[in-house]
Amino acid sequence: MSRYKIHNICKKYEIKNYTINSDGSIDVHDSVYLNGRNLTEIPLQFNYVWGNFSCNNNKLTTLKGCPKRLIGQYFQCQDNQLTDLEYFPVVEGYTRSSVGENPLKSISGYNGNIDLLSCENKDRLMRKHKLNNILLKLWYLKYF
Repeated sequence: MSRYKIHNICKKYEIKNYTINSDGSIDVHDSVYLNGRNLTEIPLQFNYVWGNFSCNNNKLTTLKGCPKRLIGQYFQCQDNQLTDLEYFPVVEGYTRSSVGENPLKSISGYNGNIDLLSCENKDRLMRKHKLNNILLKLWYLKYF
């Protein structure tokens, strides 16, 4: 994606205080709010975000494009169509994460403090995640 197109997308979504990296990703020294934009995908590849990140009330099926690393108070991606948490940002510090109102089948991809994650059926999803990890380890021990 060209720098010109990245600037236009940042302007359209009111993203300020950003730096375009050589790989086309952006670092943002501010919060990013992409709520209620009818998005089916994140329009940019975020690298670092020093602030909050919110993409509620869209039609996202993936977190691809979300920040790789988030240094803020919260990450919100509620009321979308996510089935897993692949591409979930690495969160630093006391960052609360809310992914409620998504048809999650797995919390695979979440790497933060589970106590700071808010979603429906979290306990069931955690048990399923732990069981999958155990089965994977058993399979690995059997074949390797």
